[in-house]
Amino acid sequence: MLIVPLTGKLHLKNLPVITLALILLNCAIFFSTNDAENEAFSQAMDYYEESGLYITEVAAYRDYLGAFDGAGAVCEDAVDPETRAFSECYRLMVADEGFQRELKADRVLSPGMDAYTQWRLDRDIFESDLNKMMSRRWGLIPARPKAVSFLSYMFLHGSLSHLVGNMIFLWLVGCALELGIGRLAYGIGYGLTGICAALLYIGVYSTSGSPLVGASGAIAGLMGAFSLLFGRRKIRVFYSLGFYFNTVWVHAWLLLPVWVASEVAQLVWGEAAHVAYMAHIGGLLSGGLGALFLTRVLGQGVREVLQTPPEEDRITPLMDEALECMTRLDVGGAKKAWEAVLREEPGHASALKQLYALARNTPQDPAYHQVTVQVLTGLIHHGGDPETALTTYDDYVSRAQQVKLPPSLYLDLAGVFRTRGRESESERFLLMLTQKAPHLKGLPDALIRHASHCRRKGREADWRRILGVVQASFPDSPEADLVQRTLRDAR
Repeated sequence: MLIVPLTGKLHLKNLPVITLALILLNCAIFFSTNDAENEAFSQAMDYYEESGLYITEVAAYRDYLGAFDGAGAVCEDAVDPETRAFSECYRLMVADEGFQRELKADRVLSPGMDAYTQWRLDRDIFESDLNKMMSRRWGLIPARPKAVSFLSYMFLHGSLSHLVGNMIFLWLVGCALELGIGRLAYGIGYGLTGICAALLYIGVYSTSGSPLVGASGAIAGLMGAFSLLFGRRKIRVFYSLGFYFNTVWVHAWLLLPVWVASEVAQLVWGEAAHVAYMAHIGGLLSGGLGALFLTRVLGQGVREVLQTPPEEDRITPLMDEALECMTRLDVGGAKKAWEAVLREEPGHASALKQLYALARNTPQDPAYHQVTVQVLTGLIHHGGDPETALTTYDDYVSRAQQVKLPPSLYLDLAGVFRTRGRESESERFLLMLTQKAPHLKGLPDALIRHASHCRRKGREADWRRILGVVQASFPDSPEADLVQRTLRDAR
């Protein structure tokens, strides 16, 4: 199973310098040392075969097994080096960590045995040839770790496919992290998660003599950090289930448990024994913890660098549904569809107009007043369509047997009327509210605005009269103090 996050586009102004440097360094080390690595390995294996070590050690392995049952059954006929049984027994012997540990400790072929002296000499030469390999000199060997190898192992790779696979993941995850948290935090995090991955691997395979190489532990750390740093953000993910692949938008934090579960499953049931799943798990967990430390303890934010999911268009299908209902004369269905549109977008002008058009045909229905309030509020506050609001109001007044609008809507209408040249109606609403709803929030300010409008129009008497209303109706308000200062300065 493959799960890869897909990040946003890059340009020259936001190049992930550290990620590029890591990729170039890994590639440079691999291509500059790969020929020498292969040559050293070939030299060691040539000697292993020429010296007859493989025959001696397979025979010792057969004695070590004793009973040929289970997986070791193949070794029962492993006598002739030319047979398939011998080759399969040899592969089983190389993969048997317990046997390799006992063999190198001289507990399989021990001093005093007839074959020991020659075997020991040949084995030392073979090991000397193997130790010329970069993976042996700079890889992390759990049985005898060196301090420098906790960093150097991350820059070594066993094959071109190993390198390419790791670099693809490093590019996909590293770019977003580096741009999201900054180069310094990213670089430090890469190194630390790689070290943590190595520590867990050593803790589990402490007696292993096989070198650990590859950047996958550190990259797994980046993946763990990525999933928690981008947390509740939705990101586009490519996934493959072998026979099927696709992309999907998911919350980033979901990737961490999925990745960990995938590594554990492959560790338990996977057949690729050479893959360091335990290092991957160590990297994932340490990366997740590092992300929590960075955000919760250090309080560092994460810049938005990911593609965002496209907004789902919920309006168009609902409008289409409403129109379809109208063609079937399903008024109730159309009303529900337009109401659903307004829940998504309260100021949707077309839905507001259509909803009012339905309600205006039954002015005696109490719901007519409720719809009118909804439509006028939507047009004024959300739709930005004052002309339609005035037209709707006029139509409502002409149809309704009794006008039933809340004080707050009258206050809103007063502002619209004033800006559309209907000052007298605006003033009538404000004076009515002064009598019937004097505690309405924003009323004193609306009166002052209306007074200022009158003064700009050259109606000085109306200006003073409205300001007088503010002083008389709201004597203890801040607006009354403002009016007093304004009238004093105007003398």
